[in-house]
Amino acid sequence: MQYFKLRTVLIFTAALLCTDLWCQSEFIVSDQEGKALIGAHITFSRLDQKGKSLTVLTNAEGKATIPAAYKDQSEPFLLSISYLGFKPIIDTLSSPSTRSYSLQEDDIALDGLVVTGEYTPQNPEKSDHKIKVISSSEIESMGAVNLNDALQFQTNLRLSQDNILGSSVNVQGISGENVKILLDGVPMIGRQDGNLDLNQINLNNIERIEIVEGPLSVNYGTNALAGTINLITKKDQKESITVGAKTYYESVGQYNADAQTSFKTGRHRISIAGGRNFFRGFTPGQDYSFLPESRPADTSRTDQWRPKEQYFFDVQYQIALGDWNVRLFSNFFNEEIISRGLPRAPYYESAFDQYFNTIRLSQGAEVGANISEGLKIKFLASHSDFSRIKSTMLKNLTNLEEISSANPQDHDTSHFESWMSRSSIILGKPQSRMVGEVGYDVFSELATGKRIEGGGVTMLDYALFGSLKINLSEHWILKPGIRISENSIYRAPPVPGLNVKYQSGRFTLRSSYAQGFRSPSLKELYFEFVDVNHNITGNPDLKAETSHNVQLDATYSIYKGQTLTRIEGGYFINDITDLITLAQQGSATTFSYINVGSFQTQGFKAGLHHRRNHWRTTLNFLYTGRSNSISDSVQLPGMTYSPELSADVRYEFKKLEGNIGLFYKYTGSLPSFSIDESGEVNQLKVQDYQMANVTASKYLWKRKITLTIGVKNLFDVQNLQNAANSAVHGGSGNNLPISWGRSYFFTFKLFMGWT
Repeated sequence: MQYFKLRTVLIFTAALLCTDLWCQSEFIVSDQEGKALIGAHITFSRLDQKGKSLTVLTNAEGKATIPAAYKDQSEPFLLSISYLGFKPIIDTLSSPSTRSYSLQEDDIALDGLVVTGEYTPQNPEKSDHKIKVISSSEIESMGAVNLNDALQFQTNLRLSQDNILGSSVNVQGISGENVKILLDGVPMIGRQDGNLDLNQINLNNIERIEIVEGPLSVNYGTNALAGTINLITKKDQKESITVGAKTYYESVGQYNADAQTSFKTGRHRISIAGGRNFFRGFTPGQDYSFLPESRPADTSRTDQWRPKEQYFFDVQYQIALGDWNVRLFSNFFNEEIISRGLPRAPYYESAFDQYFNTIRLSQGAEVGANISEGLKIKFLASHSDFSRIKSTMLKNLTNLEEISSANPQDHDTSHFESWMSRSSIILGKPQSRMVGEVGYDVFSELATGKRIEGGGVTMLDYALFGSLKINLSEHWILKPGIRISENSIYRAPPVPGLNVKYQSGRFTLRSSYAQGFRSPSLKELYFEFVDVNHNITGNPDLKAETSHNVQLDATYSIYKGQTLTRIEGGYFINDITDLITLAQQGSATTFSYINVGSFQTQGFKAGLHHRRNHWRTTLNFLYTGRSNSISDSVQLPGMTYSPELSADVRYEFKKLEGNIGLFYKYTGSLPSFSIDESGEVNQLKVQDYQMANVTASKYLWKRKITLTIGVKNLFDVQNLQNAANSAVHGGSGNNLPISWGRSYFFTFKLFMGWT
């Protein structure tokens, strides 16, 4: 009996010790897969906020013990756990015990979710393709107004400028006509000389920009041969009502203003956004003036960078009907560019002015449904209308009256109209061994204009596509896909693709093989421009360009406390056949589009991304080679290479509520070759250059107001030298515009929300 009593006392005493010894209590922090998070911050603080809070870090096993100051704490206290890239946890403890916490990955901290080429919204680190994301905060930090501004510091994207046709981009060394540009998955139309003007794509209602390098032709068909740029509009909000406004001023004569509002109640959400961008025109060296002012009617009326005015408007309506989500959208864009002519001799009282008007209108519907965990449906349909109107007016510089030019060649209208419908079904649970997607894609385009043979022509393309995501093991994923198309004009090739991904811990390896294709544009097929100086005709027998692309991307991420380091490397190669080009036919003024030979590009890239506390630094390097094949009879170097280097450094002042940023890019010289009329080979070389922006932002009124100031084009780059050297003759050169030089900008942004 005494033994039993003694044993009971010992057990009771041990139980009290296990309860009262706080030093025996452990906190275990891991991710969703149960892996220990080393260096997670665990902060202890009193509920009454008295006394200093204390922070401890988890060890190599993801464990931490309570600080000595809280061992004898009799009152409940607050526990908060944070780790970079994961959602924080806040808990209230009132009794000592060993506790385990599993943190969920924070998609916002890891650059949000991506949708381009994916079955469902996905974390970029887990996506099947390597996807670059330019977030809205980065867009704001750069002071970016349009897509050209947002892309100018990205490696593997090379921009070019035309003072009338605007800005264009090439990806992986391939021209912009092979780059697909989407707005929420809807192809943008209205290419001029094969390119979309990036200056016409405003960012006032853009949440993020997703960039996929290499072919996505299985998903999006033609023009996705070199890469895909998908602009994602803002669709989510926590508040019931939001109101925002922004003004932008740049010292070269940019005066922009836009506003937006949105309403959310129950299942419904409505958003409206619009604005006006005004550029008064600029010639380097002209006198600075803060406000627009009248110009004298002399040679100074002609600007190197033409004046332009843009209006844009966007409206969206969303409704949630159980498992179904419906979004209706419409957006409108109008631009006018003025090219003022020089006063005419002998009296200089009149001049010919050219006006270029662009009107783009798009509307459509998007439907998504989660029928069950293993069955999802996506549907997208839209109608787009694009017009570009050129008119020439004889302007009286005395009374400012204008008369339309009597020469028919001084006027032209290009009109494009498209209809598209795409739908797919996704079968399989995300965690299943196999998940598949099958769907259709229909695209119809009508082109009209006096330079289109017959006045107008329609092209219809319809396709079936499908892919299968196979989870071979815990680490390996295999994703084959194929697209089969039929076209009303040309023969469309089948397009296969294969993605392989290996992921173990923080190491990710992506490799892919894909075929791409670019259909001949309606201009290349049916263009007809014949006058005294020109004889350019289309070729209805053109074949589609096809390509083979191989890519390899490796990423290793290191999370340690509040520090994230991501190391990246990669390689790509493109081999394009049946390249479409404009070639001389017989006489010196007769040209037509033909398929010629092949064209190759390849590149090596490396990158480093580092976040620590309030610092964020990104460095990227790229070395791109392009082939120089002109004809079988001309011997040229196989590849010529061009380097690129970019840097993005940002620091956030938590207490001062602001941030500063430096954006930098070096673009190496671009060599190429051509043959002149006498058959001699000329080497062309576009000068290298470097661009840099410096910005600073300050938040006021609980971050409802954001003030941003900055310097753009810090090195004052304006024109690039495009030198041509011949083996026999001397050199010659001309200037290529790249920017109007150094400028200063200021942004005022107001955003308010009510729950």
